[in-house]
Amino acid sequence: MRDENDIPAGGSGKVSRMTEPPASALVGLGLGVLSVILCWLPAAGIICGIIGITAASISLMKLRSGFGIGGLVTSIIGTVLSIIFAVVELFGFLQFMK
Repeated sequence: MRDENDIPAGGSGKVSRMTEPPASALVGLGLGVLSVILCWLPAAGIICGIIGITAASISLMKLRSGFGIGGLVTSIIGTVLSIIFAVVELFGFLQFMK
């Protein structure tokens, strides 16, 4: 038997259940943001980015959530930026050594 408190304000009779995102989605998002912040340190940015991509991909296999998608996107962006910075820093170092 339903109680009147179970019916949402819209009156449709459907009760929506909010599900928590998997922990791996939050880890992926956190590491993705960290990889973007640390992209000027190529080793740190690439490591955080790769681990973030892995964690976000695992979470997307379990549940399609915004945190998982956000983690995947930010991790990819951070990894790409880190690779670009690594190439620029390496090129600058080689020019300096001439």
